[in-house]
Amino acid sequence: MNLRRARLGTAAILAVAISLVFSPMATTVSAAKVKSVNWKWSDSGTKSGRTLAKSTFGSAERLPTINVTIKPRNIPRIASLQWWDDDGVTWVEEYRAQSVDGLAILKLDPYCGGGAWCNDSVYYRIVIEPSGNQPTFTPAEFSVKYVNAASGGGSSSSSGSSGGGSSSGSSGSSSGVSAAAFIGWNLERVQDYLGFDPRTADCSGTGRSVWWASNWWVISAYSGVLIVSKSRYGCS
Repeated sequence: MNLRRARLGTAAILAVAISLVFSPMATTVSAAKVKSVNWKWSDSGTKSGRTLAKSTFGSAERLPTINVTIKPRNIPRIASLQWWDDDGVTWVEEYRAQSVDGLAILKLDPYCGGGAWCNDSVYYRIVIEPSGNQPTFTPAEFSVKYVNAASGGGSSSSSGSSGGGSSSGSSGSSSGVSAAAFIGWNLERVQDYLGFDPRTADCSGTGRSVWWASNWWVISAYSGVLIVSKSRYGCS
């Protein structure tokens, strides 16, 4: 069960067609009025995968925000931060903000059921809602790994690229994105995101007896190799 589903009572559920779900970094523009939409973390640049540990930040108020710049600046727009719910097969809104002078600031919610800091990887997207003759715009999709542990590690991961790319031997499986960012993902979704089949190892040590990627879940990562299991909740 997705740990974040406990928050669905207060979040707006956004149903989408399955065919539109796995299109990372998709950009939809239906009018010429939009000049540009750019985003970045408030404490760094654009990263398509990073880790946010409770031991580093302590509370939601200390987390970096996602700053979205929308041009033309004189037209107020609504920016929506949404996360993908694997169980409900829906996009769920986590936060929304209206741009002021072209800037919308989105905040992350690191808490899961019971008010505890999540221990989960979450796949996000940013959606700029339509306004008048201004179109819907989806400038980015990215992942965040929340860590709730006494020694949860650092707050950042390898800088990512929205273009995917090809596998490059021992340099890792994620083409610029930390392999750890994919923990909790279905392997088929990882393949769709990267555009290639990453290096994997069965957690049981017996090898992938079934090669259909949809049968496997990423439960860990080691030296750029994704450790997979037939159960998303542990080694099986």
